[in-house]
Amino acid sequence: MERILKAFLRQFEDFTVIILIIRALLSGGAQALRGGGGFGDCLIILAILIINAVFGSYQELKAEKS
Repeated sequence: MERILKAFLRQFEDFTVIILIIRALLSGGAQALRGGGGFGDCLIILAILIINAVFGSYQELKAEKS
């Protein structure tokens, strides 16, 4: 289980991914300050990042086994 978690967290070490996470959080924060809804952009970016991390960690673990 620890190996899977480490593989998942390694997916978030890239500078581009960190920038996307910051951008998503800023987008959500801006929407919260305006008082409106519209958290769609934030949620979509975060969902794509998480799905990408799941697939990336699966591929990484699969490559280690071979």
